[in-house]
Amino acid sequence: MSQLINQLARLGAILVLLVYSMGTHAATIDKKRASDLKAAFLAQLTGYTDWPNSAESTAPITIGVFGSDPNSVIGLIRKGMAAPGGLAPQGRRLQLMDLNTSAEVLDLAEQLRECEVLFLSEDAFVHWPALKPMVEAQPILTVGESDGFAEHGGVVEFYPDPDVDRLVMRINLRALRRSGVVLSATILSLSNVVILNAEAEE
Repeated sequence: MSQLINQLARLGAILVLLVYSMGTHAATIDKKRASDLKAAFLAQLTGYTDWPNSAESTAPITIGVFGSDPNSVIGLIRKGMAAPGGLAPQGRRLQLMDLNTSAEVLDLAEQLRECEVLFLSEDAFVHWPALKPMVEAQPILTVGESDGFAEHGGVVEFYPDPDVDRLVMRINLRALRRSGVVLSATILSLSNVVILNAEAEE
């Protein structure tokens, strides 16, 4: 874990502060601390993910954002991108795409094809059943912060677990394989990762 944190510290000043917060302990995970951790983990994931042909690509890694992000996870990522040096996992800078929830279905599907990552904020989980057919079997890493996201076919779910006083990542292996995206064994072996191997529910 410490080796992973040391590597991620190179991603920029804001991310250093976010990752530092991962080592703190508190009686409960409050909303601000949870947002810090989610932002740090989201930035981590982009640095330890391989997409088809990503080894040859120098194009930005696009994170599509669906929902209003009331917990400001994406706001923290945006600050990291604006910091000196920015965020450039794998030598590729990050960019954000605000997905228009009022767009026509065909337009939304077209936008999603331009994304390497789809971040579904908590308030947008209700739209997941409609989004899921658009991203299944596509090389998109789907990340959500709603309880049950991974069980319902999302790849990665952030879950603040008060029992162990830390943020847990639930990863649905079948959804991951279906996407064609590869997560590093470094991520899969972290102590705060829970592996799900169930069929995605409809």
